[in-house]
Amino acid sequence: MFVPPSAKKRESYAYLMLFTDGNRIDLTLTPVSLIPESLAQEEPRKILLDKDDRLSSLEVNTGNPYRLVAPGQQAFLDCANEFWWVSTYVAKALWRQELPLAKEMMDGPVRKMLMLMLTWHIGIESDFTADPGKGGRNIEQYVESEMWNKLLLTYPDGKYEQIWTSFLAMCALFEELTDRIAESLQFEKPTYGKDITAYLKQIEQLPKASESTYPSGKQ
Repeated sequence: MFVPPSAKKRESYAYLMLFTDGNRIDLTLTPVSLIPESLAQEEPRKILLDKDDRLSSLEVNTGNPYRLVAPGQQAFLDCANEFWWVSTYVAKALWRQELPLAKEMMDGPVRKMLMLMLTWHIGIESDFTADPGKGGRNIEQYVESEMWNKLLLTYPDGKYEQIWTSFLAMCALFEELTDRIAESLQFEKPTYGKDITAYLKQIEQLPKASESTYPSGKQ
């Protein structure tokens, strides 16, 4: 028998509290039986009180969840493949003037892969000791000012022309990072980035009256 998630009995309850003095507490009450499951989550924690000595035999994660780890060859290729494949969706959505879809793809999977490649670059430059932080909030302090300015160019306003400019800036920065990381880690580098960039630029220049996103007229 299938039980939808909404119909399942809740075992843990979270209370998110914001006080008038600015302090905030995220409080979760959970049964003792779920302690091992809770401690197995990625978020680090510090035990303040264990009055019944229930946690001494359990491993508690106290590490940094944003610690940088060097990529393997396959992870590197997968990142590039995801970036360039989804970038074609962004271009088509921009050409069709489907702004919400274009922004969802651009600021979702495409930017996620760009930031992943950027953190790998930071890792290489810092011997993987840097801490980019949640959402990359510390990135500015780890990258060269020139690269930071290139990253800033990837954040557009709501105008299609500016979105196209920022989108192509993302592609150029991603290709630069790909080259640097492949050289530093002696990885095989994907060769299709320049070809896809050329395809994206063709879509940018297509007349709005075109019946196809392919210059030849073939889908």
